[in-house]
Amino acid sequence: MNHIADMARRQTPPLVAVDLSGLEFCDSSGLNALVRAWKQISTANGRLILLRPGARPPA
Repeated sequence: MNHIADMARRQTPPLVAVDLSGLEFCDSSGLNALVRAWKQISTANGRLILLRPGARPPA
């Protein structure tokens, strides 16, 4: 996820889109990384966009 922060620094204000279509599982560490990236990008008046999140499997 540091890659997201690096990309955000290249554009002002940062606009970062993350394609989640291949994501099958995201634990608390992954969510924490997304939240940290969102905070950094938001602080710079940018936007973090999550694209194509998968459907939740039935419980």
